[in-house]
Amino acid sequence: MNIHLVTLVGGSHVKQLAYMLDHYRKIGIESFIINVHVERPDDPVLSEAKQIVSDFGCEIASVIVGKWSFAIHQEVYNKSRSGNADDWFLVADLDEFQVYPGNLFNIIEECEREGYEYIRGCFIDRIAADGSFPELRLDKPIEDQMPLGCIFTYRILGGHPLKVVAAKRHVTLGPGNHQPVNGIGCPITDCFVQVHHYKWVREITERLEYLANTASEASKYTLECRKFIEYYRANNGRIDIADPELYVSECKPEYKYWEQVKKAVSAYISSQRSSQL
Repeated sequence: MNIHLVTLVGGSHVKQLAYMLDHYRKIGIESFIINVHVERPDDPVLSEAKQIVSDFGCEIASVIVGKWSFAIHQEVYNKSRSGNADDWFLVADLDEFQVYPGNLFNIIEECEREGYEYIRGCFIDRIAADGSFPELRLDKPIEDQMPLGCIFTYRILGGHPLKVVAAKRHVTLGPGNHQPVNGIGCPITDCFVQVHHYKWVREITERLEYLANTASEASKYTLECRKFIEYYRANNGRIDIADPELYVSECKPEYKYWEQVKKAVSAYISSQRSSQL
């Protein structure tokens, strides 16, 4: 059994890839399946990604050219998980840094013994100390530039809090890797993973405003983008770190509101199940 990381890279904040790959190497990952999405062949994102990956000692697995869509995103994540049926795959966008409650390899081995086929986690949004949206510097650890954790995506935007963080090859993942289509999951009482979400940087504000204003359909994600722009403008371009609903806390040595977040997410899961009955 091997454990691989699968990611899809794209967008103006591609510089985060260097931080992301370093994070997963530190928790023991040695196999990286790095896919890159660009809208045109001469997109500078591609050359930047190639340089980062080369400096890291890896190769790019595939390049997808064309307009971005959720369908492309999901197809890449599902098709990239191929090979030995016993292998496990961590699935993470470049701004998602998974933090496991113990040794990753021991957790996977326990899942194998119990017959579990995927593991879930949820977002802990990482933000700057003053709630602003920083321009990242490569000469400083990302966790020091965004030292606070909170649940901004869930509380303010109404975003789906759950993520499938690891899965065996045959498990098909639904849109955004939020839910599996099949497979037996590890109960969150046994293992639930913090997904430290370094999305809230300077570049994302322009991206979400563009999506909020140009998307023709009122999809769930479009509505989230519009909620973000309304909040961003109402709060003078900052996340309100004093809002008790956001569970804002420093993440060193650890995020202190994790148990409260787990309870909130458990209630969310229960409500989702009830609505489907």
